[in-house]
Amino acid sequence: MNHVRKKCKINLSRGNRLSNVMKKIIVLVLILGFLATPLYALAQNLPYKNTSTTVVGTGIQESPPDEEPPPDEEPPPEPIPGNSNSSITYWAEKINDELQRGKPSPPGQPKKCCWSLFNKMATRISNAYWTIPASKYLGTRPGNVYWCTRIIFDSYNLAGIQFARKINVVDMYPYWNMPEQRARGFRTIDYQNNTSARTTILSLKPGDAVMKLKADGQRYSHATMIDEIKITDPVNGNGHARIIQSNGFYKSYPVSIRGWKFDDPGWSSSRYKKMSFGLYRE
Repeated sequence: MNHVRKKCKINLSRGNRLSNVMKKIIVLVLILGFLATPLYALAQNLPYKNTSTTVVGTGIQESPPDEEPPPDEEPPPEPIPGNSNSSITYWAEKINDELQRGKPSPPGQPKKCCWSLFNKMATRISNAYWTIPASKYLGTRPGNVYWCTRIIFDSYNLAGIQFARKINVVDMYPYWNMPEQRARGFRTIDYQNNTSARTTILSLKPGDAVMKLKADGQRYSHATMIDEIKITDPVNGNGHARIIQSNGFYKSYPVSIRGWKFDDPGWSSSRYKKMSFGLYRE
């Protein structure tokens, strides 16, 4: 009998130990579950932050704010409210800075296309709206010359203002005056160089084009852009302007304004018969 009692006690002792182990396991599982549940719930409830933004109506996806833009693309500058011309001149100056002199025709050979003017685009310029490829070579291929009108339509397109993809000076004037263009804010003002015209001068802003139509018997017309204009004496109409250009002997040159006269030194009455300003106003 005593033997049986001892055996029962041993079994009970083992059962108690097993019971205690099971209890500890259950408690441990409960603790782990308690700790894991808040973390999981927190992860589920965290708001999702989308760092990419789709521009409505363009299909363009912007880079996340903590990423650099692609090396060959530059985001458009923030335009000054009510002054889209600031974006035009931003890109025109950038283009102008990158221009190099083209390769002249070899000695003893006729000039073909490029002369020694600033008409070689040294660097590719690109943004979400427009791309200007770099010129690989010059000398015999007119398609690689950065002509005078290009600084105008490239600057407008880079600024997000839809403009002709390619256009020459002769066609630019009627293009500026097309009904659909005038409805968008384009217009021209005809001007006789170095004549007093107060209303005309006060209408001009940086980013406006200067179109010079060739005289009869001349081969080339020319177009430039107003990069800066300032009237320092509004009583007498005195001030100054700065012109930038492509496919010219100089990248830029000053213009004197006296008595409301826009005296463009690039004008020649024997070379040109008409000067017009091309304006864009939102």
